[in-house]
Amino acid sequence: YPEKLDAMYSWIANNKESKKIAYCTTLGDLTNNNTKIEYDRINAQFDKLDNAGIPYGFIRGNHDLIPEFDTYITWEDHGNKTPQSGSFDGTMKNTWQKLTVGDVKYLFINMDYSLTPQLMAQISGFIKGNRDYNVIASVHGYMSNSGARITNTTSTSDQSVSDGGGGLCGADLWEQLYSKHDNLVMVLCGHTSGGPVLVRKDKNVNGYVIPQLRIDPQGTDMDYDGVGLVAMFYFSENGAQLDVEYYSVDRDAYYRKENQFKLELNKVNADGSVTPSEPHTPNNQRLYNLRSFTDLKNAALIERQN
Repeated sequence: YPEKLDAMYSWIANNKESKKIAYCTTLGDLTNNNTKIEYDRINAQFDKLDNAGIPYGFIRGNHDLIPEFDTYITWEDHGNKTPQSGSFDGTMKNTWQKLTVGDVKYLFINMDYSLTPQLMAQISGFIKGNRDYNVIASVHGYMSNSGARITNTTSTSDQSVSDGGGGLCGADLWEQLYSKHDNLVMVLCGHTSGGPVLVRKDKNVNGYVIPQLRIDPQGTDMDYDGVGLVAMFYFSENGAQLDVEYYSVDRDAYYRKENQFKLELNKVNADGSVTPSEPHTPNNQRLYNLRSFTDLKNAALIERQN
C-alpha cells in the first residue's frame, strides 16, 4: 500500500507541531519484498521527517534482509544529523539518538534483527555510560503473539528473525541486556502481527518494572486494505506517565479501545537514580499482560472519540 505509506509519513510530518512530535521510530519491515523501488519509497518517507525536523530511528526486519541494504539506506543520508546521534557499526542498522524534553533526557537505541554478542556488549557499555538517560530500546523480533519472548526454539520463522543465523533472540536480549540496566525504561518491538498492542512487564535484576510493547500492524493492514496505523506515545512532563493511542491515519479513527491505554514508567533522574513506577521489591521477577489477546477477526476500527 505505497499510497498509504506516503500518507502516514506525511501525516507525521504535518502534525509535528499540533501533536508535539519529538521523535519517530519504525520497528522493522521497511519493505515487503526487498525491492529497490520499496527502498526508494521508504527513503522518500525518511526525507519527509528530515525536512520536518523530526528526529527518527528505524531497524531492519525479516523483510529487509538484502546485501544491498547499507547502500540503499545509508548513514550519510539518514544519520549523523546532530552530535546527539550516532551509529554502533557505521551503518543505519544499529543507531542511537539522544533527546531532551524539558528536564527529561531520553536515549533511543535501535538494534538490528541479528544483533551479535559483540554489538550487544558495545551497546550495554553505552547504556551504562549514559546512566542519567531514560533509555528506550527498539528491536524487531522479540515477542510472540502470546506475549512470550521469542527463543531460539520458538519456531523456524521466529528463529530466523530473532537470531539472524547466529545473533541473539528475544530471550537472550532480556536476560543479557535489557534486564541488566536500571535506566532502561521501555522496550519496543514488532515482527509478530496482530490486532492488540501487546504489553508485558517484567522486573529487571534490581526489581524495577520494565514494560515491553509489541506493535505490528501488518496483519491489520492486510485485513483492512491498509489503514496507516501510528502508535502515538504521549509522555507526561516528568516522563513518568505514558498515554498510548493507536490511530489510523487513513480512517481518521482509533483502532480498538483496548489499544488506547496508560502506562506508568520508571523515571531516571539527573543523578542516575531511578524513581520506580511501582513498589520496588528486588529479585522477584514476574510477568503479567495488560492487553487481552482478542482474535483479530473480531476487531473493528472504532469511531473517533472527540
